[in-house]
Amino acid sequence: MRIGLTLFAILFAFGISISSCKSNKASKSDDGKADLILSFYSPGNGIDKKMLEKVDYYIETQGLNDHVSRVSLGKEGERDLCFDFADLKGNNMGSIIAELKALVADSERVRVKENEPCRSVK
Repeated sequence: MRIGLTLFAILFAFGISISSCKSNKASKSDDGKADLILSFYSPGNGIDKKMLEKVDYYIETQGLNDHVSRVSLGKEGERDLCFDFADLKGNNMGSIIAELKALVADSERVRVKENEPCRSVK
């Protein structure tokens, strides 16, 4: 019984560590800064889930999954999407950043940052 509980605790802890690593797909640029960060925050009534769905759809349809790290930050769904476009050409990167910024421009619960370090879970 005791071995079973110990094994369960180890597997549970291992599962948590794997799930937290899944969000870090994008490689860090040389200076450690993300090219673009979309911060979905909550002023007390949750994040803009519809906007997050739109951004996720854009990421999927543009094939950007390997360029984004997702960092969960809070209990109400707060998260950062950190984009690293180090291996994209200049024009392509600029147009993607412009499209993402335009996509989230109408949301009052998404902050946009450029060339800043991505936050990490503490």
